[in-house]
Amino acid sequence: MRLLFILLIWIQMFSHTAAQSCEGRCGEKLAVCSCHSTCDALMDCCVDFKEFCLEISPHSGSLLGGTDFRILNVVFDPSATLTCRFKSEIVTQGFVDVDGVGHCVSPMLFESGWIPFEVSTDGVNYNRAGRWLSAHHSKLDVAFKLLLVNGTQWQYYGTPGVGGVLLMVWNASLINAERVNVELWGYEETGEPYSEHWQADWTYLYTVGKDVLNNGAFSFTPKPTEVPLSNWHMGSMRVSPSTKPDGAQLTMDVTSKKAAFALTIQELCTVYEPYRAASVLGDPHFITFDGATYTFNGKGEYVLLQSAAWSLSVQGRTGPMKSENGSVIMATRLSSVAMKEMDSDVIEVRLTDRLDHLQVLMNQEELSFSEQSWMDLKGVFVFSAVPQNVTVMFPSGAGVEVRGRGGVMALTVLLPLEFNNHTQGLLGKMNDNPADDLTSSDGVITPANSSPQDIFTFGAGWAVSNESSLFTYDSQLLLNEYHFGPKHDPSFIPSFSVTEDPSDTLLEPTLRMCSGVGAEFCKYDALISRSLELGNSTLLTQRSHAATMQDLQLVVSCGWLQPPRRGHKEGTLYLQGAKISFSCDHGYCLHGSQERVCQEDGQWSGNDTHCVSDNILGIALGSAAAVLTLIIMVVAIVLHSKKQKRQKIKEVEDQEVYQPQSVDL
Repeated sequence: MRLLFILLIWIQMFSHTAAQSCEGRCGEKLAVCSCHSTCDALMDCCVDFKEFCLEISPHSGSLLGGTDFRILNVVFDPSATLTCRFKSEIVTQGFVDVDGVGHCVSPMLFESGWIPFEVSTDGVNYNRAGRWLSAHHSKLDVAFKLLLVNGTQWQYYGTPGVGGVLLMVWNASLINAERVNVELWGYEETGEPYSEHWQADWTYLYTVGKDVLNNGAFSFTPKPTEVPLSNWHMGSMRVSPSTKPDGAQLTMDVTSKKAAFALTIQELCTVYEPYRAASVLGDPHFITFDGATYTFNGKGEYVLLQSAAWSLSVQGRTGPMKSENGSVIMATRLSSVAMKEMDSDVIEVRLTDRLDHLQVLMNQEELSFSEQSWMDLKGVFVFSAVPQNVTVMFPSGAGVEVRGRGGVMALTVLLPLEFNNHTQGLLGKMNDNPADDLTSSDGVITPANSSPQDIFTFGAGWAVSNESSLFTYDSQLLLNEYHFGPKHDPSFIPSFSVTEDPSDTLLEPTLRMCSGVGAEFCKYDALISRSLELGNSTLLTQRSHAATMQDLQLVVSCGWLQPPRRGHKEGTLYLQGAKISFSCDHGYCLHGSQERVCQEDGQWSGNDTHCVSDNILGIALGSAAAVLTLIIMVVAIVLHSKKQKRQKIKEVEDQEVYQPQSVDL
């Protein structure tokens, strides 16, 4: 009877689950099942989750459009008419192949990032949903590009000595057509650069090759064009099915990258405004923005950095460490970091089961970097060239670098000076005052030299709440330990210190390894974890932080100095204290400063340097001497004339004074 009762309950639950559908409800968590991306890990997906919440391959392509991608895990009726709608407004014609696999073609989007799309089989009900990564065409893998063979010839075609036949090649399998058209598209920018009126325009100009065989190669000899076509910059070459109209935007194709390059030379900055850095390393140790250091081994989820002025939040999750034999160590490590600024996508980086490999989530969905090493997302930029490193940048200038090192996660946060007096959390107040870095959420200051127990209490006060948490809980372990459990686990009491026991065989190699900058953290980690590898990783990470701080010091540059015409310059450094010396070619003389020094105020000492021809200099000197001689002669004549005049006047005066008077007899 009891068995029958359990069976009835199971049947009832199954019927409720079956009644819950993901059709048009992707991303939601329903009453008895889920259409959220975390349902796979939690094993609570609705039965039709994969049918309506789509996975695709490839998941990214050029923002110029034309990429054919397959819809996975769904079998369509081969006679179905498939349409795909991007951003709820741009509709492209898809198709179903002979195996029942649905295909969509990405449109021209003029933006990068994750683009939502929907799929319909009747052109009315768009009940299946997915997302497409629109990437800048210059970032695509070479396998997905139309390649312009001999790019130099393409770029300088028509200039003296550059002509002939132009060749392009592509992967023919990317276009589902036997014959194709080869088109030239133009590029133009209008409006004031960097203003709200600055716009880019890609326009079809004309077809270079009509109805040519799709064999992966095409060559042609360009012909001069007339206005208005000649007014356009060359934007790209595009290959698309010949069954489509010329210049059709919503069709599969392969596109070359933009062939015209605009080079902007910016003025050199004379004074660099340095960033400030803070780090979390080891198991874990904290280095604040103002340079205070401490260890906090709490287990839970905590506020690492919070800035109300910029609506920036960086949170860290810590978990107990395990030794090589699997036993729990009474210390923790950073296992996940989640972050967000303003209304940006939430980015979470966490450790995986593979040593030092990191997983990246965006809004609780995993990001794959198999096709792109960087992603320009909503309000955030993410770069990951290797699985051990992830860099995240926000529009405010804040940057976060996460690294997998020695089985733990290391974190560095970089902030521009605009964040001064606008930060709080475990990474401290950024205000050049390390004494107040350990300030609790309610304003109580704990001195950095306090006891480990007092610092532990301080750290516990920065635990997040479920309402403010940015983390993903996609396993029963995470749900039980962090979501339903306390955000700071009071039952986990770490080892606040380690004893340097002379009889410990690990002590001697630890002391030999741990020296100089980072020695204390290195010794703690090596002895508490019984791992020299972890100790060394902590040592290297702290030294890396010290090197970063040195690199971020204020830099004064005096800017580039050009060599004088008909002369030479020695020296390639332009920072404070650098010296540049000048010399002239044979037959030329140096005029100005022979040596100039970059000064503290960002200005070069001395005067501008020029090289003057010996002949010109001789003529100039001769002319100067002649002029000087003439002046001297004129002055001498004038002086002589004045002297003679004075003498005559004196003779007259003498005659008047000494002439004898006549006497009457």
